[in-house]
Amino acid sequence: MNITYDDVTQEIKLEELKDFDLVQILTCGQCFRWHEVSKNYYRGVVANKVVDIEQTEESTVLVKRIDSVFFENYLYRYFDLETDYGAIKAELLKKDDVVKKAISYGQGIRILNQDPFEILLTFIISGNNNIPRITKAIGAISTAYGTLLETIDGRAYYAFPRPDQLKSTSVEDFRKLGVGYRDKYLYDAVSAVLDRRIDLETLRVEEYTTLKTELMKVKGVGSKVAD
Repeated sequence: MNITYDDVTQEIKLEELKDFDLVQILTCGQCFRWHEVSKNYYRGVVANKVVDIEQTEESTVLVKRIDSVFFENYLYRYFDLETDYGAIKAELLKKDDVVKKAISYGQGIRILNQDPFEILLTFIISGNNNIPRITKAIGAISTAYGTLLETIDGRAYYAFPRPDQLKSTSVEDFRKLGVGYRDKYLYDAVSAVLDRRIDLETLRVEEYTTLKTELMKVKGVGSKVAD
């Protein structure tokens, strides 16, 4: 992969990028803060930044509205660009015939490394839910309690709220935002983080079994959501 930076125009060009399909990554149900601006062109909020990203060719991606520092310190890992997905898929194809269909269908998907607190609340909301409703709920929480970042073409973009910005949010407040029965689970998750009953940053480096066990101590986090 070749990376070209232009901090004047705030555009970064990624060339010879392999195993990367922007549409598959952003619409497969792992993230809910992006929306389509035009074909193969998306805008979203990542770590308190409004980011534009466009896949102009199969192996070429343009990342806009950010500088090289933010790309290197955050977006590079966010899109999991350090991982060789080609090698992973080649190894899986040797071992599992069932996975072959999944690899063929989602050949360009990468697992995004998202903010732990945001993804905890997001996937509590995702239980027995669909993508449009999840997206709407996450947007409502961000608008109500997050920080306004920018307004572009008449659309306001908000950061996902930090735990301290939700410390006074009641079960009833969450319910008003359209999260349904998950209101009490969101309240408990926020309380668990604020009370340090769960330390998401520490858990990031734990091995799978320990991490999953700890996550499932939060109400509303079952086996599927924890995974």
